[in-house]
Amino acid sequence: MHVFSLGPDEYDPDNLPKDRIWVVYWYEEGYYDGSGIAMIKYLDGTFDWHCMGHCSCYGGWEEYIEAHMTFEEALADLDHNGFPYDDATQLVIAKAKEIESEWEKLSQQVKPTS
Repeated sequence: MHVFSLGPDEYDPDNLPKDRIWVVYWYEEGYYDGSGIAMIKYLDGTFDWHCMGHCSCYGGWEEYIEAHMTFEEALADLDHNGFPYDDATQLVIAKAKEIESEWEKLSQQVKPTS
């Protein structure tokens, strides 16, 4: 799994299941809490958002619920799930779009052999 940390702090996603291609996240530590947002791409080509906001009772990667969506559905899902559409979210979206664009270019270069 490729991990791209964009925020001022890092929060290791090692406890996430390994069926991910990449994770892009922005995270910031507080005193006894943290906040952030992550976009995840699964091996099956679907995407998901994860709100990394937490108190001291649990961590930023806990309470994770999978919801496999297309890239377009994931972008539209921001409005429906109450994720803040702030600078951090925009950074994550921009990086995810960059990664997907590069992935698309690479996949077009690889031709299956017959």
